[in-house]
Amino acid sequence: MTKPRRTRHRMPKCFCLRCGYVVDAAAPINKKRSGPPEPGDISLCLNCGGWLKWNDDMHLVLASADEAYADLSVEKKAKLAMAQAVILKRGLLHHGQGTKH
Repeated sequence: MTKPRRTRHRMPKCFCLRCGYVVDAAAPINKKRSGPPEPGDISLCLNCGGWLKWNDDMHLVLASADEAYADLSVEKKAKLAMAQAVILKRGLLHHGQGTKH
């Protein structure tokens, strides 16, 4: 039996502010939510492992680990920390195509 795929939402193209990686999709970590990200939601760059947050205009801005882990269960914090550790250990897949800030 295969696991159901998580919903992935196409987003307007933007860039990770840490590495310049193109971000054009997002998927929720909360099974109770299936819609696209909303202002204030956190994203983890799949290229550099940096924390980002969707602002009111739905552009990415830098976020801290404290912001990323706020209001999450211990289980979700552990999963995100593990995902970030895998990304950091692997290293960059792509060098940024956008403007690094």
